[in-house]
Amino acid sequence: MKKNIPGVILGLCLIAALTFVVAGTALATSITIDNYSFETPTLADGAATTGSISGWTLSPSGGGGVWNPTIADYPGGVPDGSNVAYVFQAAETISQITSATVTPNYKYSLQVYVGNDKIPVGDYTIQLVAHGATDVVLASATGTPPTGYFDLVDVPSYTATDPDQYGKPIEIKLLSSSWRLHFDDVQLDGTTVPLPSTMLLLGSGLVGLGLLRRKWNLKK
Repeated sequence: MKKNIPGVILGLCLIAALTFVVAGTALATSITIDNYSFETPTLADGAATTGSISGWTLSPSGGGGVWNPTIADYPGGVPDGSNVAYVFQAAETISQITSATVTPNYKYSLQVYVGNDKIPVGDYTIQLVAHGATDVVLASATGTPPTGYFDLVDVPSYTATDPDQYGKPIEIKLLSSSWRLHFDDVQLDGTTVPLPSTMLLLGSGLVGLGLLRRKWNLKK
């Protein structure tokens, strides 16, 4: 039985190349968000704070806070923990500048739960922002929250490929166009992505190995 040497070489090289590419693609890592589900402070059922949210900035100041809704408010409960963030006036922004910065070839994915209890409200806008002298919106999502329950909003992912944004702090903004909007369980993940040059190198190597195998077969 003849040994298929080119086939063995091709297989080993393919495994090595794929290992190299996969090694350059890390699993998604969670980026730290202070008070991400608004559980600070601890509140009794139905209780609320007014004018501030720990870890977050209200703009204008005083237009929101933290609330622990009851089962009567949200029969299905809230997405995470007991508390939610709320706004009670139009054109309010809840924001946080994270410790993460825009990193080349990183893909960022932002998720936020949004709802309102019983009263029809306006729209929300959720933004992923490169914070600086002039803020740059990297990704955003806008919609109308459901009434009586929370809906998960997946903001379109953003891959950092603009050198002008590299190194800028990443900011999360939760904006409302009306009152009684509620937010919960804010999650931001970052994932490295393979460089195009890496994929090109892999493709070129496989083509070369294929030609080598063909040449070997013609000699037999």
